[in-house]
Amino acid sequence: MKKIAALFLDAENLFFTQKNGWPIDFERLYAFFAQHYSIYNAFYYTVVDPSNEENYEEKNQFLDALALEGYTVRRKLVKLIRAGDKMIRKGNVDIEMVVDMFNTRDLYDVVILFSGDSDFERALELLRTYGKEVLVVSAKGSVAKELINAADKYIDLEQLKDEVSAKPAPADKKLLVMPKLRQNVTVSAPVKVETAPAPVKAPVENNAKRPPRRRPARRRPPAKKVQDVDTK
Repeated sequence: MKKIAALFLDAENLFFTQKNGWPIDFERLYAFFAQHYSIYNAFYYTVVDPSNEENYEEKNQFLDALALEGYTVRRKLVKLIRAGDKMIRKGNVDIEMVVDMFNTRDLYDVVILFSGDSDFERALELLRTYGKEVLVVSAKGSVAKELINAADKYIDLEQLKDEVSAKPAPADKKLLVMPKLRQNVTVSAPVKVETAPAPVKAPVENNAKRPPRRRPARRRPPAKKVQDVDTK
């Protein structure tokens, strides 16, 4: 029987993890873990910026597509903070992630965290005291040592490349890849389909039986008269 798992994905952290590598296809990622676990839920946490209208609309379309594939999407608005003469955009979803981890802890056996942020160290340690198995998924060089130490198992994202990376796809196919990383996905050339010539139909033979031809009756020659012979 499969263990029940909950996935918690820190989108901003994952973006920087993929930025210089290969993009994740989140449809393939969900399907991969569903092979090994019974998925209770997959939470996807991100910040959105309504002031950037073009990116905001495109990102929301992506997030809506994620929701249709089984993800629970948590959107948080970017907060503008004044720092002297500048306005700094700030968005952090750590609190929301930790709250969901503990509110749903009775519904899963395994917590799979996609992040490399050391701020989750204490939360993971506490989840283990509740008997939860803890997996951390991130790229080497982007994961804190404290997080690896707090987990039961660390999975290098590179090990999952063949299973979850976006593959070449037709230009008209919608991929579940972060919008800013779609340009890194190769578009496959369209396949030229040649139309096969129409088969030539053989003439249909008429197998209906024809009535036999009647041959003309042959005339018999007239019978010769036999003369009486005088035997005297």
